[in-house]
Amino acid sequence: MHSRRLTASILATLVTGSLVLAVAAPAADAAPAKKKAVPVIATANGTVGISQSLSVVAPTLKGQTVTVSFALNGAIATTEPVALNAQGNGTVAWTPPSAGTWTIDGVGSLAPAKAFAVSVSPITTRTVLSTVNQAGVGVPSTMTITVEATAGNADPQGTVVIGNGSGGAYGIATLSPAGGGLSEASFLWTPPSPATFPFTASFNPTHDAANVSSFLASSSSDEIQVLATQPLVTLRLPSVFTQGDPISMTALIGQPNLGGSAAFLLNINGQVSSISGSIPQYNQQSTTSWTPSVVGNQFVTAQFTSQTVPPVSGTNTQVIAVVPQGAPDPMSVQASGVGVLKANTPVNAASGARLTLSASSGSGAAVNFAESGNCMILGNVLQVPSGKGICTLTASSPGGGAFSANTASFSVFYGGAR
Repeated sequence: MHSRRLTASILATLVTGSLVLAVAAPAADAAPAKKKAVPVIATANGTVGISQSLSVVAPTLKGQTVTVSFALNGAIATTEPVALNAQGNGTVAWTPPSAGTWTIDGVGSLAPAKAFAVSVSPITTRTVLSTVNQAGVGVPSTMTITVEATAGNADPQGTVVIGNGSGGAYGIATLSPAGGGLSEASFLWTPPSPATFPFTASFNPTHDAANVSSFLASSSSDEIQVLATQPLVTLRLPSVFTQGDPISMTALIGQPNLGGSAAFLLNINGQVSSISGSIPQYNQQSTTSWTPSVVGNQFVTAQFTSQTVPPVSGTNTQVIAVVPQGAPDPMSVQASGVGVLKANTPVNAASGARLTLSASSGSGAAVNFAESGNCMILGNVLQVPSGKGICTLTASSPGGGAFSANTASFSVFYGGAR
C-alpha cells in the first residue's frame, strides 16, 4: 500500500488530563502541540471464503510488525501479524471463514487503533445431482451430490434433502468437505417398481448458534428410469452440463467380477467423437472427467468390454443438455452523495469525503469492494484522503444461479484532481 495522508476523520488527537488546578501560561513563542496520529486498520465488508486485503497505517510504528485480531460474536477467532514498511504502511490477506459481524482490532502496540465492525456475507453455492440413467427393480442405486461454493475456498457445510419432486423426501445425506470450496455426499436408493422417478437434491446449509449460515441454499434435479431387470451398463452423470465447466461421469457395470474397461463417446448431431479412451473399471465403475465445449442437446455413450473369455460387452446412452455460461451478474452500485456509479464514468468526491457504499446483484450474492490508490475502505465506507488525487474502486460478485461472476471498476477523483 502506498503512503497515505490520513484525514481528520481517521486521526485522533491524544489529550491528557481532566482537571487542572493551576496552569502556567505558555511562552509567547511556544510552538503549538503536534497531533499524534492514531493507527488505522481498514478492510471492506466481505464474503465467506473469498480473500480480501486488510491495511494498517501506523506511522509511529514504522518498520515494526504489529498484530490484528479478528473476533466473531465476541470471541477472538484468530490474529494476524502485519509487517509495516518504512512509512508505517502494511497489508495482509484475510479470508473470512464464517458469515456474521466481525470485530477487527489492534493488539499490543496497535491497540490504540479504533476497532470497527465488518459484515461478512454467506457465499452462493451450486448443487449438482448425478443419478444413474437406468436401474433395475430391487437393485440398490447410488446417486452422488456435489455442492460447490461459486467462489473462494470455503467447503459448504450442511445436509442435502433428496426429494421426490412432489414435496416428499426419500431421505437426507450429510455433506463431507472435499477441499477447494467443494463438498460431496451420496445417497443409496432401491427402486420399488418399473417407472421413471424424478429426484431433487436441495442443499440445506448448517447454521451457527446465532442462526447465521455461511452458505446460501441451492438445488438440482434429475431422474431415473427403472427397468424390470438391471442393465449391464448404466451411466451416472447429471442431465444438465454448463459449457466450460468440468464434470465427472461414471459407467457402472451391473455384474461383478467381470473386469474390463469402458470408453466414453460423444454424439453431436450425428458427429461422434471420443470423450476418453478405455478406462479400466474399479469396483464395477469406470470414471472420467469431461468439459463440454459445445452448447446444445447431445448424447453420451459408455461402451464396456469385459476381460472374460468370451468377452461380455454392453453400451448405454444418455441425452444431456449443455447450457452456456450465465450472463455476468448484473450489479447496481451506489455511493452516498454521488448516486448510482457507472462504469467508465469518473466519480468526483471532495477532499476528505466519506462515501457510504451500497450494492445489489441480480443473483442475490453479496457485492464485494476493493480499492487501489490512496483511499481506504472501512466496512462499507470509502474514506477519501485529504488533498487531491485519484483512486480506483472495484466491485465484484461471485455470481450464482443463472449468473456468472462479474467485476466492475470506477475511478474516483477527489479534491478537484481533474
